[in-house]
Amino acid sequence: SFIIGSIVEMGPPQGKQQGVRSLLSKDDPSIWYEAASTLPKVIVLSKSKVPDNDIYEERRQKAERLLESETAAFSSYKQRHGSEYKWLQQAHQTGTTADKIAANSLLVQESAVANIKSLDTLVTWAARIKGGKEVVRQAMEALQELFVTVLLPDRELLFFEQQPFGAPLPEGRDGDRILLYWLVEDNVKRRYAQFIAALDEHSRGDLDFLKDRALKTMSQLLVKKPEQQVVLLTSVVNKLGDPSRQIASKAGYMLSKLVEEHPDRKVAVVREVERFIFRPNLKDRARYYAVIFLNQLTLGRRQSDGGAALARQLLDLYFTLFKMVVRG
Repeated sequence: SFIIGSIVEMGPPQGKQQGVRSLLSKDDPSIWYEAASTLPKVIVLSKSKVPDNDIYEERRQKAERLLESETAAFSSYKQRHGSEYKWLQQAHQTGTTADKIAANSLLVQESAVANIKSLDTLVTWAARIKGGKEVVRQAMEALQELFVTVLLPDRELLFFEQQPFGAPLPEGRDGDRILLYWLVEDNVKRRYAQFIAALDEHSRGDLDFLKDRALKTMSQLLVKKPEQQVVLLTSVVNKLGDPSRQIASKAGYMLSKLVEEHPDRKVAVVREVERFIFRPNLKDRARYYAVIFLNQLTLGRRQSDGGAALARQLLDLYFTLFKMVVRG
């Protein structure tokens, strides 16, 4: 793991830091979505789901200014009070790649609000197609840990424009912090989508060790967090058709672990595997690994396990597949 422990004093205290005002207090939770959950709830008064353009632009621009100010406040405070910050700066400039990954990970872990640029750096490394592949692997591992532990809540994220713009915001600091966290949520959602796209790209590459790492990462994210679960499920199911027998077999194993951990997802997983099986021009070996996975599913009467409907769905699938194979 590249996240080697949290740094003490989790950010600038509320107030001015060398002329830069911070909205955040060191009494606030250090994880952005936990801090956001302590703020007053925004009650929607308008039924309109389309934000007014003027209100949207005004709030977006204000949120951007607040984020810039928070980034500056964090940097100013750390330069004067953070002993580890000097090491982080040195690692950025002259350290090894492993040092740079560790430094960026620590900054994101300490304050995702103030260190989106460090998250961008890690995502860029994870998305590399050319160059050293060990860097890609290390960045994947660091990002997986960050997204699971400090960046993703146990719900799907919203884009900034999906927030309740028809609702009035509280006056003063609370209203500003709500805007700030809306923008942070938007930033995390977009970076996570970029990371998932990079994982999918690597999972379809030529290097088995990177395909294996990408598959494991996608599978673990799929188990741990709901964000991007439809995209992740499709990517993992697609690996049942990988040219490498080891990768294809591992994809089936990862899907089995998923439904073991989340029995309520069985129906969705079977539906995706069914789409995969009946894909045109699919190789027989890919269907073989898909059927092996389906045969290992545990069926139960409980609705959360899929119940009788799932059993009927599987029977229909097997009969259709049998007819297709017989016809050649």
